[in-house]
Amino acid sequence: MARKIVDTTYKVIDGFSYRLEIWDVGIASQGSFVPFKAMEISDPGFVLDWKGSIEDVLQPIVSSSLSFSAYLTEDERTHITVPCFSADEFRMFVRLYRQTSAQEAFEWAGIIHPEETTEEIGDGRILTTFVASDGIAALKNIDFKDANGDIFQTTQNEPSERALIYWLKEIVQKLPHWSIIDNELQGDSQAGHDYPMFVEHRLVRPVNDNYNEFPSTDAVLDHYFLKSDSFYVKPLPAEERKKGFERQRPRRKDNFSSTYQVLMDICSSLGATFCFSEGKFHLFDRERIINGDDDEIGFFYWVKDANGLFSHSVLINSNGTAPGADLQVTHLDYIGANFLKGATRRGVYPIGSAYQVHEGAGSDLIFRSGIGYDGPSFETHLYRIQDLNPDTLFSDYPPRIPIGNTYSNIPSNGIVDGLSIARSDDGGSFRLHFSGHTTYYSTGFIFNPFESHNRGNLVVLRMDVRVFDGLNWFKLRRRVRSLIYLTDGSTWGIDVPNTSDDYYAKTYEQYQWVKDTSPLYDTAWLEVMIGADPTVLTDDDAGETEEFLQSQELSHVYHTPPLLKQDSDNDSALVADDSRNHFIFRFDEEVETPSIAEGAVGSFEKIKIGSPRVYEIPHNVAWNPILGPSGSPLNVVPVSTENTYFSSATWPFVTASQTSNIDFNYNESESILRNFQLSGIEVYLGDGTENYDASYLTKANPPYGSELLSLESTTFGASYENSGNRAFGRYRATHPSDTSSPLLKEDNLKFHPDGFTVSDLPYADMYPSMGYYTTSRALNIRGKARQSVSGTIIRGRLNAQSQFLDICRLYKKFHTSKLSDGEELFLPHSLTVQLKDHAQRVEAVRCGYSGELPTQQDEEGSGRNPNGPPSGGNGGFVAGGGPAYAFNKTLSVAGTVAEHSTKLGLIQVTQSVDLDNISSGGDTDASDLLQIFLEK
Repeated sequence: MARKIVDTTYKVIDGFSYRLEIWDVGIASQGSFVPFKAMEISDPGFVLDWKGSIEDVLQPIVSSSLSFSAYLTEDERTHITVPCFSADEFRMFVRLYRQTSAQEAFEWAGIIHPEETTEEIGDGRILTTFVASDGIAALKNIDFKDANGDIFQTTQNEPSERALIYWLKEIVQKLPHWSIIDNELQGDSQAGHDYPMFVEHRLVRPVNDNYNEFPSTDAVLDHYFLKSDSFYVKPLPAEERKKGFERQRPRRKDNFSSTYQVLMDICSSLGATFCFSEGKFHLFDRERIINGDDDEIGFFYWVKDANGLFSHSVLINSNGTAPGADLQVTHLDYIGANFLKGATRRGVYPIGSAYQVHEGAGSDLIFRSGIGYDGPSFETHLYRIQDLNPDTLFSDYPPRIPIGNTYSNIPSNGIVDGLSIARSDDGGSFRLHFSGHTTYYSTGFIFNPFESHNRGNLVVLRMDVRVFDGLNWFKLRRRVRSLIYLTDGSTWGIDVPNTSDDYYAKTYEQYQWVKDTSPLYDTAWLEVMIGADPTVLTDDDAGETEEFLQSQELSHVYHTPPLLKQDSDNDSALVADDSRNHFIFRFDEEVETPSIAEGAVGSFEKIKIGSPRVYEIPHNVAWNPILGPSGSPLNVVPVSTENTYFSSATWPFVTASQTSNIDFNYNESESILRNFQLSGIEVYLGDGTENYDASYLTKANPPYGSELLSLESTTFGASYENSGNRAFGRYRATHPSDTSSPLLKEDNLKFHPDGFTVSDLPYADMYPSMGYYTTSRALNIRGKARQSVSGTIIRGRLNAQSQFLDICRLYKKFHTSKLSDGEELFLPHSLTVQLKDHAQRVEAVRCGYSGELPTQQDEEGSGRNPNGPPSGGNGGFVAGGGPAYAFNKTLSVAGTVAEHSTKLGLIQVTQSVDLDNISSGGDTDASDLLQIFLEK
């Protein structure tokens, strides 16, 4: 682990002593080195300091430090001070123990800071002063990643959503000196810990509609859950968006997630305070300790087991406990302690209101998967197939492209529920965005030239996009269609150069929503052409395609496919162009929801994005032709017919062999696809431009003061009405009474103080958000004028019945009758302990249990101001954004092909057509006829 350099004891009054260890982690093992056991500690011995303030009402983190001076010999200096001044910043650690004749207890551990280490060099021994910190501030420069340096994510054995106790463990294990803390807590255990790692004191308790009370006999740190992406994905303000809702590619510094900030966020959201004391990490609700009734509540130890998990045990509460054994109160009178030279009492002015911001509390974002959201520096994607070659056996790959990955917050079934999106008649819409890239074969990639015969093969990405209105599902349909036949039944093909094959021009039919009662429902898909659709090639160097067949004056458009371009001398002919082999695609459209006319009965509560599939459509296969060989309009073929075009129904990439439609192995000679990547998917409400911060403002009612108290902001939280419940940083909670399997993780939560029952605070009056709870806690401390005392507590004698004289603690009240005629309770906010004589310099607030201070919550603080939530509702949304343009495309590639299958059947021929006289222009060829036919 390291080398122990010092193991010395410092004796103080009343039989107490303190043992100090100094460790050098720059040396891996103890070897034959014998620690210095008689290092001389100078007066006043050790000084422990917890840096708090009465003005910092709900201070999220209270750091601590230890200072001491020692007279060092040259040999001691060589092994202590010299390594301390080495190139390593965190090399020398300390551990401090309290001792009596009967037992020893671990008190504190920290890092010696070289910049605070000083020497007074003179004759004889060298007086050296050391200052060590608890290392919590060092977490600011430590990336919050796992042991492998990767972001925390879903693994084979664990989900990405984990209890707070797990995240707290991961945080403290990143302390530079964790190894010596871990070693001490382990005790005699071979794997886990013998001693507690955390202590939980009276934290805020979550409840829901089914469970209106959280028992005080149960801890909460294993009932709050956060997803790992909460630490890495921070919604950006709307004005920082680029190109609609494309996010800027994160820079390296943006990939850093401060471990200290994660801890700060957790504590700020809970209204809790974190510190290291008594050899354990404490998380406590300061207001509950000040105002809570001690006779009704205990607190909780958390001990790590051999699997790195935690178990907690309830400590005995204070009811009936003798003063000397009280776990929550230090009785100064009982232990013979008093204020040296008295104390200073002063009033603390009251606060009129308290304010906290929950950053990124919600957004128009419903879900996203992939796309490298502010994650690590490596590229993220949903799926990738690359470097295809004749030896690739696709049977080794999964049959479909998964939509869930490291950064996914979409359920495995693809369905996101709990929504409330209006029908298009009322302005309802959502925005769909996905992107990726594709590379086709071109000359020079490999030496085999046979792929050139398949120029014009086209990759099509297909998605299942559905919405549910509570009664019916609706699927979004826009299929890729081929122009193969004319109305007279003749074939329409474009020559592929250097081959005997033809290319059948591809286009889209019009968008439409198909209800689940329609016979078209099973063939309804959203399809996107990669390499023949200019509207998805929006980036620089994304690849190019150009419209051709313009001279035909068709009412729908066609664009050149991969590896081919329009002949400069003939706009109806194609020539080879191997440079058109790589395409970056980005589909980004606002889609109106189904209308009343389309069968929608109400708002839409679910969206499903089904597993995407990729097809490589052969250039010369009759893929969903617009018209049949008789010239009649056709609908798209069913799935069973589609599968005959491919060599396997389960593998989407395979083009069918020309010699066999039942070939289950990849036929390299039929494919020109070389690489494909689906980078990610996003779905937003409306135009997708809104993120918002929830601002919580709680006022004392009636007000006793006028000052506004601003609490630390946080990126974590939860509320009863979760507008934007797909936002990151959303707490979910389980309840001890829940027996369902799996346990219900609820994110529509209310919050109530520890020790309260529904008779004390009815469920209807409990706090509707974590932010309102936290601001109300601050007001309960400072909403009225309070008293504070400052002074030095000194012990006059040691009570023989108590082996350990407990000093004051930030999470433990002290009781005294020496400052007034009656008995009073105080809670320290700052504390400095001089261990030589146990002198304790405190600044403390007088406690008083007076129930809940009447407050009012200012709703104006959580509206559109300017990035407020789209709406309230029980976890619901209302679409936001400006005017909705249904399926908007600036180019005509999304034309009106659907009319061929929906309207042409209504045309009745009452007179035969004379092809020679159909127009005044003279003879009319087949393409002219087709144009007129389509226009009709």
